[in-house]
Amino acid sequence: VGIRLGKGETISDILQSRADSLSGVAEGVATAPAAVKLVDKLGLRAPMIRAAAAVIANEINALEAVKMLLSYPAHSDLVVGETL
Repeated sequence: VGIRLGKGETISDILQSRADSLSGVAEGVATAPAAVKLVDKLGLRAPMIRAAAAVIANEINALEAVKMLLSYPAHSDLVVGETL
């Protein structure tokens, strides 16, 4: 799934083709939104989790996610109360 998202395919097209071929679904498709809820609850920034979830949700594309992550200031994700 990740490679195909990186090539610009939409999550809906990827999931449909996987369903058609009975290939199953990559675990991150289901767990990324749950991971975002958890880091929100814990008050963590977790930029990589947020970026992955945003790509999967078609909110940003893979290139935008990489640019966002590369421009993100280096910090420990253990600072409570800040978000991306």
